[in-house]
Amino acid sequence: RNAVLLDVATAYLELAGAEARVDVLKRGEEEVGEVARRTAEFARAGQGRKADADRAAATAELVRRDTFRAEEDVAVASARLCRLLNLDPALGLRTPAGEVRVVELVPGDDLEPLVAAALAARPELVARSAGVAEAQTRVRAERVRPWLPTVSVGFSSGAFGGGGGAAPSDFGQVGGRTDFDVLAAWNIRNLGFGNAARVRGAGAALGSAVAAYDIGVNEFRDEVAAALAALEAAGAGAGAAGAALAAAEE
Repeated sequence: RNAVLLDVATAYLELAGAEARVDVLKRGEEEVGEVARRTAEFARAGQGRKADADRAAATAELVRRDTFRAEEDVAVASARLCRLLNLDPALGLRTPAGEVRVVELVPGDDLEPLVAAALAARPELVARSAGVAEAQTRVRAERVRPWLPTVSVGFSSGAFGGGGGAAPSDFGQVGGRTDFDVLAAWNIRNLGFGNAARVRGAGAALGSAVAAYDIGVNEFRDEVAAALAALEAAGAGAGAAGAALAAAEE
């Protein structure tokens, strides 16, 4: 779910950026076209050089080509967003007109609360924690295995008698019988050395599970720290871009 949300948000911002580039280029195309027109008039009136007029016309043509490429980028970004939304690419999605404002989804002022939230929410870490608990249970089971016997309980009933039918015999009397058996067996592997080896093997598996858990924690901390650094850099870049935009419009 989070991956799909990220892909859709990224595709939406790419579409908004492509549309903004088209808008800027179209405004520039109009202004450069006006410069080319006036420069050509000056050249025809003998008040300017023809080379300046040709240069202005070439610049206007370059801007026009950039506008065509930017419009192509808009179509591509729209098709990608339609694919993510399972819509017909022929719809030609457009974003609302106006400035794209910054949306703060998570507070970006402190690292530790973000790391704690990531560790609590990531299902991979929960799975690795369950693996550690399972390995600990296996270690305890191997340690107590030699001391816990295998118990077998049996019960049977029927008739018991002896003798033959050819002659009278005291053994020919048939009587009922009931048996109840309990058997306990302790299994010591290789005089105990085998059991010690199984305990060491379970302990090694536990160490591997703990190491995998620690690796996951470190990976998540690294991801959160990198994302926070990118967020701070993007915020600084947005401020610088705002200042540059104001200077450019002036």
